[in-house]
Amino acid sequence: MRYYSEIFKKALSHDPLSQDPRRLLIICYGFGDEHINRILAEAVKDYKLKIYIISPDPPGDFKTELVKKKHGKDIWQGISGYFQNGLREIFPENQTETQAGRNLFDLFFEQD
Repeated sequence: MRYYSEIFKKALSHDPLSQDPRRLLIICYGFGDEHINRILAEAVKDYKLKIYIISPDPPGDFKTELVKKKHGKDIWQGISGYFQNGLREIFPENQTETQAGRNLFDLFFEQD
């Protein structure tokens, strides 16, 4: 387990040669694992990790539940975007482009 934890930490740490902090898209994670939460919180504090969430829950409800979790308040500081959608609303079965899908693509893949 320690091996995978180290890989996860390394993936979330900031590359000193890059001016942009790491970005992480989280889908369907309930923030119930204290070890993962600690790594996320450290990456937010130490490397300015930007976290984006896809969840069908209203953002206020999500925040209320998150800050109750171990390290949740620190993780909340790293939330940079929230998509209140189900995955099928963003990526429909017929593969048509949606505005939310376009926004995600631009956020993660378009360069300034």
